Amino acid sequence: MTGLISAEWLKLHSVRSTRIVAAVIAASIAGGAALTWYVASMWDKMSPADREHLSISSVEELTLSVNQLCFAVLGILAMTGEYRTGLIRSTFAATPARGKVLAAKAIVLGVCALVVGTATSLLTYAVCDAIIGERPIRFYDQPVDLTALLTAGPSTLMFALIGLGLGTALRSSAGAIAAVVALWYVLPIVAMNLPSPWDNRIGAVLLTRLDPQLAGVDLAAKYGADGMPGLLLSPAGAAAVMAAYTLAALIPATLSLRRDTR
Repeated sequence: MTGLISAEWLKLHSVRSTRIVAAVIAASIAGGAALTWYVASMWDKMSPADREHLSISSVEELTLSVNQLCFAVLGILAMTGEYRTGLIRSTFAATPARGKVLAAKAIVLGVCALVVGTATSLLTYAVCDAIIGERPIRFYDQPVDLTALLTAGPSTLMFALIGLGLGTALRSSAGAIAAVVALWYVLPIVAMNLPSPWDNRIGAVLLTRLDPQLAGVDLAAKYGADGMPGLLLSPAGAAAVMAAYTLAALIPATLSLRRDTR
């Protein structure tokens, strides 16, 4: 298994898609820093009365969204890329136990997603906090909620494994990416337009709402807005739902590999 993991690591860091993902994530950190600098410069030029209406939410939420999508796509391409190029035949010839191939890809992708997701969140906060300094800008997190920052890692991990599962089961990059976008963007919009209380109840178990609940963050209390979702799941409940999403993607992927005749 160690050799298989080494092979999957070699594949991952040698393909162009990994370098593109790294560049996009780096650009998101730079973009978050630029946005923070812009808001801080506006703050310095405003009167005390105008400053009460200026706000900036956690920039880490922006970089987390980028990480989630990037690693979901990377997970998809980790399998569909091999099918597209025909390399999958060599992979299965070298390792007939196809479940081990999927497990090795999941381990490599999962570790990378966990490390990069956590590091990006911490780095984004460190850079933006240095820019904001002592400015008491509304909604900006001071002092830092370390638990909320650290949930970026498990959330990114979940998206990476969901992408891997969808890519394996569907064997189509376009179809799997469309499915991820539906889960990440379309379903939350649908849930938001449901009548109360179902908008909040269903929305609580959707992918993009799990990381704040994993950290125990009540968005309604944090932002003081009636339209914001409340905290419905405990951290343990959110972790269980994240695990369920991951298994729901990987189990069909495993069954699909066993039926594959290549």
